[in-house]
Amino acid sequence: MFEKRTASAEREAIQPLQLKRSGGRPVFPRGLVVCLGTAAIFGLIGIWWGLPNTVSWDTDSSVPMTMLRGALCGFSHGWTGQHQVFHPALIALLSAPYAGYLILAGGLDVGSVTHEYPWGLQNPLASLTVFIVIGRLVSLGFFLVLVYYVYKSVSSWTTHEAGLLSAIAATTCYPLVYYAHTGNPDMTCISLAAVAIFYYARGLRTFRLCDVALFAIFAALSASAKIQILPLFVPFALVGLVPPLNNEAPSEQSRSLKHRLKIVIAGIVIFFVVFAVANNWLLNFSGFVSWVSGKISWTSTAVYDPTGLGQKSYLVDTLRAFSAALSIPVILLGAFGFVELGRSRQRLALGLVLGIVSYALFLAYVQTLFIRYLLPLMLVFVLLSGIGALSIWKRVEKARFWRRVYLVAGGIIGVMLLLRVIGMLLLLTGESRYQAEKWLARHTQPGDIIEVYDEANYLPRLPSQCVVKSLYPLQYYREPERDPHNRSGTRYKRVPPEVFTKEALMQRRPRWICLSDHPRCPEEWLAALEKASLGYTRRAQFRRSFWFMPEYHLRANPLVRIYGLDEGREYSGEPRKMTNRLGSRSQLRDSNAVASMQPGSPGGNWVRQESASRKNPPGGSLNGDAPKT
Repeated sequence: MFEKRTASAEREAIQPLQLKRSGGRPVFPRGLVVCLGTAAIFGLIGIWWGLPNTVSWDTDSSVPMTMLRGALCGFSHGWTGQHQVFHPALIALLSAPYAGYLILAGGLDVGSVTHEYPWGLQNPLASLTVFIVIGRLVSLGFFLVLVYYVYKSVSSWTTHEAGLLSAIAATTCYPLVYYAHTGNPDMTCISLAAVAIFYYARGLRTFRLCDVALFAIFAALSASAKIQILPLFVPFALVGLVPPLNNEAPSEQSRSLKHRLKIVIAGIVIFFVVFAVANNWLLNFSGFVSWVSGKISWTSTAVYDPTGLGQKSYLVDTLRAFSAALSIPVILLGAFGFVELGRSRQRLALGLVLGIVSYALFLAYVQTLFIRYLLPLMLVFVLLSGIGALSIWKRVEKARFWRRVYLVAGGIIGVMLLLRVIGMLLLLTGESRYQAEKWLARHTQPGDIIEVYDEANYLPRLPSQCVVKSLYPLQYYREPERDPHNRSGTRYKRVPPEVFTKEALMQRRPRWICLSDHPRCPEEWLAALEKASLGYTRRAQFRRSFWFMPEYHLRANPLVRIYGLDEGREYSGEPRKMTNRLGSRSQLRDSNAVASMQPGSPGGNWVRQESASRKNPPGGSLNGDAPKT
């Protein structure tokens, strides 16, 4: 089916079109080693963010909740969670040695493991903290993989210098640095996508089955980490059918339409086989279908008005968030890189352009405005930014004045990107929740009641000497007659609106009310708290800011407000609607709804609202994550 080629012909086919310096380059040149070392240092600083803890401050994390619940049932038998099987299963596999140590040391009683906290752990605070760190180290490892393959891809397309500039752009991209500190699947997804793009570019040149197969494998694993990246890869197969264009130097096999068609079909088959294995279709196909149905249902609720004005607002907000996260200079350099790449590798440039268009259409459909959904677009622009920077340099290097201007501008851009990363690290190591913890430790007394309306992921670690009452509205209970491994056995209800009244508050009479910037309570209730008309006065407010950091700080450094009881005040109005303080339904449903402080954690003793006949399991559902609102 596929013709054999000589070794010399294969080496000739994968050579970049532009000449490199004679003598060759080592696999890890000095500049790349510096980039990888810097990326590792960036990833290690702040990796202890929010720890020790039984929940993770990086919301939508696969550890420890999703990973533990999935491992409990082998990610099979209808299991569903916030994410697909691949990423939490990978973390569970890498955590297996530590779990084995816990079993041997008596820290984990397998016989008492249930779907409820503390899951058989003798010291849940320490054990869950270690699981969280393992998940973050996995993301850090993938961050290093991303930096390496960004360099490797660009240097194989053009020159070593362009590859090094792209690697620097990846290392100093602060959203990537942030996700290297989380247990989220985003870094896994983007890193595997970078590997897939490398083999895709090589496959377009050689059309060897091994190159196309490697692209299909890594693209399938990337989509298994987060299926949202799939629209980026869809046009790649179509471009594979396009014959070589203009000055491209293809192999003899790639000139044959029949051979291209066979290779593309083989790649598609390999993709679906790997995707099915990575998503455990053999043992958990019903769970995958249920998960996809939930995602479709979630994306069916438009955040913006479907009219032209609403679509325009969504486009403007998306462009503003993208430019703030990646920076306008890197975007412009990436655009220049597209032009330069299109001169020599037209099909690769065409595939990347169509991939961006396809992914942009997907975003327009789901109308989701989160930085993590923009990461695939950032990856493409980071890849091409080095090519654009080098192409501009070649045009100005002979003009003394413009060469100096270019170097000064490049230095300013580099300092700006570095400051953003430093700002992100400062937020992780000294953010608002740490300040709130210290304030509460000084001002609370043993037995004080603290009332909260947020998930624990967004809150500071509250003093263990206090009793914490959570009015988080997604209260859940389990029907006891159902099989505990049946994911449909969890039901949900909201806190009734009458809870948010002056009379009910005076009956509960908490000493403190602590709010993060994702409270699930009536908007009028928040306004009344600010006006001190509920008998409570704001005593403290914490949020760090840096002039060189964009407004969008991802999930770090939330606004934390603390209100204290103040007798003699009256409430002046009744709340009518449940909403997010920020007024955005997209932000409202971007939380890990299972997060709840567990007994024995540094968050104090949590008291949940209970049904008259059913008790709420403190650990959430075995299902993983609660439905988004």
